[in-house]
Amino acid sequence: EDAMNDAEAEVQQARVERYVDKWFKPLGLGYWHITHRWHRGPYLAWGDAEVHANTSASASIQWQYLRAVIDWNLVEIKDRPDDILEEDVGHEAMHIFLAEMSKSETDEHEERVATMLARALRWAVELVERPTT
Repeated sequence: EDAMNDAEAEVQQARVERYVDKWFKPLGLGYWHITHRWHRGPYLAWGDAEVHANTSASASIQWQYLRAVIDWNLVEIKDRPDDILEEDVGHEAMHIFLAEMSKSETDEHEERVATMLARALRWAVELVERPTT
């Protein structure tokens, strides 16, 4: 049995797509072939042998071919506030840029750098968009 119904899944998918549309092309990812896969619970990521149960998303990247697959766990993101979900989208985008520098599939340094770059980008945009008095 699905963890969520079709209508709930569509709402969560639309939330993710809103931030993908907002960020991916301005970041220069418009020329990449990026596939988004939607899951209603734990999933097996593309090209991975590990089941992702408590992860909101994961990216599998073939940087040399400008290809990526991002798997989204709609159950995990349904309770995330919009600002955190936007950061999650930015985090996965940063993985696309960082992948060719990664030395392993489970690079904890890459995780931290992806998080900090996504936050820095969001903070910079907030600062630039802040009205001046």
